[in-house]
Amino acid sequence: MARPVGTHPLLARVVAETAWATTRARGWRAEEVVLLLAAHGTPRHSGSGASAEALAVRVREAGPWAAVETAFLEQTPRLGARLAALAEQKVVVVGLFVDAGPHGKGDVEDAVGAAPGPVAYSGPIGASPAIRTILRDRAGLG
Repeated sequence: MARPVGTHPLLARVVAETAWATTRARGWRAEEVVLLLAAHGTPRHSGSGASAEALAVRVREAGPWAAVETAFLEQTPRLGARLAALAEQKVVVVGLFVDAGPHGKGDVEDAVGAAPGPVAYSGPIGASPAIRTILRDRAGLG
């Protein structure tokens, strides 16, 4: 069985590069941006957010962001609630999804669109070419 994509050591760099591109496009400075990692999550499994939380720690240690936090679509802390709590901050959201399906595009974009503060969505990390390398490695083909 393949190891989870979310624990791959290269993933923190992919997230940071994705967030950097969005931050620069907005003309923001990373030091004044809260980086919010949006994941699916589930209330049915107590450890479902663990890999997203661990990834947030790795990104936080490597980057100059004001903060790196997590939020979820189907468990707490919920994405909409987290964005509302960050209304006074500049926020860049990176979707921890392999594609722009209903969650990686629609659900996250809806929450970002309803956010009261300055928020930019980088899209799902699956759009990064580096994800192919990670997937091949996890499948034992790398």
